[in-house]
Amino acid sequence: MSQRTALIVHAVTTDNGAATALRLAADGFNIAICDNASRQDKLDDLARSVAAKGVQWRSYASDVTQEADIIKLLADVVNDFGGLDVLVIATSFATCLGPLVDVLVAEWDGMFTAITRSCFLLYKYAAQHMIRQGRGGRIVSANQICGQQVLRPHLGAYSAAMFAVRGLTQTAALELGPHNITVNSFALGTPGPSEKYEDAKPFWEQIKRFESEGADSQQFVVTRTPLQKKFATGDDIARVVSLLVSKECDFMTGQTIAVNGGIIMS
Repeated sequence: MSQRTALIVHAVTTDNGAATALRLAADGFNIAICDNASRQDKLDDLARSVAAKGVQWRSYASDVTQEADIIKLLADVVNDFGGLDVLVIATSFATCLGPLVDVLVAEWDGMFTAITRSCFLLYKYAAQHMIRQGRGGRIVSANQICGQQVLRPHLGAYSAAMFAVRGLTQTAALELGPHNITVNSFALGTPGPSEKYEDAKPFWEQIKRFESEGADSQQFVVTRTPLQKKFATGDDIARVVSLLVSKECDFMTGQTIAVNGGIIMS
């Protein structure tokens, strides 16, 4: 039985987390999955699928915007599995969209709490455990194409939070490298509508509120994606995460890998 353990945060918020949990289970990792208590039914469904892979698993309900919850979550995972080798922050979503001149300070602060502050706290406390264990580790976080290049207006707070995550990822990579801990992120393309995971719908609804001349925002994404003309899927993300946490990527750190079908290129 594998002694390597991967924790996937936001495991059932979108397809990304579920697909990543199943892919890493297939890779032989023991799997800890976490999401908010309001998604317990989806956590239970995913847990059954992970269990079918024949690995050890546990699910946790936690609010990862709260420092105390994060400390407890990571301590519980280490206690239950005997250690932590991989942390994956599987997704992030915009909680406020709109012109910068209209965004409220409370909305701005809420975005940075949900995304950047949460990422900082998860990096911090996961790294503390990994350093104490003395066997290295892998940390991978979700980013977004608007954290690499701003393609459209009304994403100011979200883009700023995502750019901040890139800076945080590079800083963590510099500081944790001597401990053989790599820190990378993936910049996913815009998520498509999903019948199983409903959390993308508010994002699209907000986008459509600000589209000029009745433009179809989903069509905007598809037509500007050169490769296969489709949205990013959970499986697209899971394959990249699987690579980033593998031995083959032990000399890659501080990078943001674009998984966007070519909608932006670097």
